[in-house]
Amino acid sequence: MSLKHGILGLLANGPMTGYELSNDFNTSLSLMWHAQQSQVYRELGDLEKNGYVTSTIIPQEGKPSKKQYTITDIGLQELVDWVNEYHFKESMKVRDAFALRIFFSARGNFDELRSALHAYIEWNEALLKKLEDIEQQHLPPERLQSESDALYWLISLRKGRYTFRANIDWGIDTLGILDQLNHEGTQNE
Repeated sequence: MSLKHGILGLLANGPMTGYELSNDFNTSLSLMWHAQQSQVYRELGDLEKNGYVTSTIIPQEGKPSKKQYTITDIGLQELVDWVNEYHFKESMKVRDAFALRIFFSARGNFDELRSALHAYIEWNEALLKKLEDIEQQHLPPERLQSESDALYWLISLRKGRYTFRANIDWGIDTLGILDQLNHEGTQNE
């Protein structure tokens, strides 16, 4: 995924300001794609320069004017073309420093590893809770029935839920293996 396509996807649902787009990246999309506010604004400039979006200045009383962005027909076609590519191999590109550290943990501190695994489980539980909150807040059943976009958002969120649940299960299984090894090692001494 590119930031460009994430922005176009959000704008396909209606006009938004840069602040609103950045906020969506930090809430509902944060577990799929992270973007800093400065990156969003920089990308919006490029998208507008290339004709994928247009902007309108909206005056506000007592506040600075805001700039609202709207996807163009060219931008919508770019989004549709990108969506229809469905390259799953990109999602398999993994750079997991935590798993790499565990791979070499025979040279590490056993107690530090156990502590890290407990923290990893808690972290994934928090992410799972965050996804469940997003689903409840932004995807109530009536919205799923009335908006086709909401159904696909739910499907994406569920992928995240499966991932975090698998991470939790793996962490618990790994702690069990370590406990068994530690117990056997203690008995053999």
